[in-house]
Amino acid sequence: MNVTEGLKVIRERLIENNATAPTIAHVDDILKRAQVPSVGGASAQSLLQLTRMLMRHPTAATKSAVYNDLSQLEEQLEGSAV
Repeated sequence: MNVTEGLKVIRERLIENNATAPTIAHVDDILKRAQVPSVGGASAQSLLQLTRMLMRHPTAATKSAVYNDLSQLEEQLEGSAV
């Protein structure tokens, strides 16, 4: 899966979940970085992997609302993977 496309899907899912503005801003920031030409066609195995990567980012570590929003999405993705 292309990272840029995956992040766009994650962003949409977070909006559907009524995630906080800082969470959306966090994903937008990472999405902006992923769109840099030098990153090229970076890939990830799944939306779940991308979500976990976002959760390990320092922003999520310092802002509990961001971590909680991403954690909720992680649970949903884990549930759908079963």
